[in-house]
Amino acid sequence: MDNQFLHPYVVMNKYDEVPYQLPSDLDMCITPDDFERLDTIVQNIAKGIGLIIVQKIWHGYMKCAYILSPLTPKERFRLQLDFFTDFSVKHTPLLISYTDLQSETRKYGRFTVPSYRMEYVFLLMRRIFKNDFDKEHFVAISKAVCGDKEGCFSYIKLFFDNDTAEKINLYVNNNDINGLKQFRPVLWKKLQQLSRRNSRGIYKLKFNISEIKRLWFRIKFPVGMCIVLLSPDGGGKSSIYERITETCWGAFFGISKMYFRPHLLTNPGMLNPLNPVPESSDNPDPHGKKPNGFLKSLVRFLYYNIDFVLGYHILVRKRCIQKQLVVFDRYYYDYFVDMKRYRYSLPKWMPKLFAKTIPTPDLIFILDGTAKVLYERKKELPIDEIQRQITEYRNIKSRYKNAILVNVDNSLDDVVDDVTRQIIQLKKERTSKAMGL
Repeated sequence: MDNQFLHPYVVMNKYDEVPYQLPSDLDMCITPDDFERLDTIVQNIAKGIGLIIVQKIWHGYMKCAYILSPLTPKERFRLQLDFFTDFSVKHTPLLISYTDLQSETRKYGRFTVPSYRMEYVFLLMRRIFKNDFDKEHFVAISKAVCGDKEGCFSYIKLFFDNDTAEKINLYVNNNDINGLKQFRPVLWKKLQQLSRRNSRGIYKLKFNISEIKRLWFRIKFPVGMCIVLLSPDGGGKSSIYERITETCWGAFFGISKMYFRPHLLTNPGMLNPLNPVPESSDNPDPHGKKPNGFLKSLVRFLYYNIDFVLGYHILVRKRCIQKQLVVFDRYYYDYFVDMKRYRYSLPKWMPKLFAKTIPTPDLIFILDGTAKVLYERKKELPIDEIQRQITEYRNIKSRYKNAILVNVDNSLDDVVDDVTRQIIQLKKERTSKAMGL
């Protein structure tokens, strides 16, 4: 990144790793003017290095992060660029002003980085907030002290009272990590006091308004997603899930799997106190059991529908707001294809009648192939039944605009590339829309 994109900026961390290795995240202090045009700046940066923006995350007042990724990662990849003006942490604004951060700098190769004494203060404040003093972080603090011990030990007194600053310096000088850990509750209160002194009046009001906007933005534009994998047995749903936990890892903050429904409600069989029956996600003989009668089928069908609706809005959407990818192995749409698997004695039109009440996932992947190939992978159903199901699954494509056919006759690598690309492409489009680009 060079100055054609940004005015003066300060790389606050991991500057010694670039370009020899790519860190997972980089923190940069920039000017308020640049922050206002940051979306366009980062888009240009992403294009310049052949990546796309898959997430924008607001962390606070004039503080946000962008997640960059290839369109089709082959393995785990995440480049996170964190930008801020004044340094603040959650609910604790204006610990260090951007004017102080940009006036206390030095050169490190092509980068402008914090002066040793500013780095000392900045790193300590981060560790106090995160409550994660450990050997790795302590090494970075010690390096700053080695660069300018006298400057570091005196400069910190501008942010903490003399007694507190002396204790911090003593622990650091003696390499006493445990001492800093035990002193942390006091240090956190001191940071909060510093924030209150620095951020009164209009600044505090702007900070609080930004927190409300951030919450609204997170709920309106959840950066997580929900996808569904549908196929007859032998379509490779489990194998695909295992692989996309690697390829999509960097575009999300967590990937979780659900079988068929959200499971907010317990299995009806567990409601019988005399003979509780747990629900299984493994069904080696899909058509081997006799269907239940009409009344029992209807009750269980309606009970599960409640779980689909409430569970999606309570569990699935929550995980999407928390920036996760939720992957369903099968979903409600299986009813259109194979009621016998679920032991229902219901007319075929009934699931379609209720379908509009069921939340629609972001993407529906229909794993399509030839009956012979799928049968050779999993010989649980006759080949003619597999062919029938393939036809029924293809019909789902015409019902839902976000349904995508994926040819699973191809190699697993090709299938995973296809699924990954579709997920990340949609994520890119949604991020661009949220950013107004």
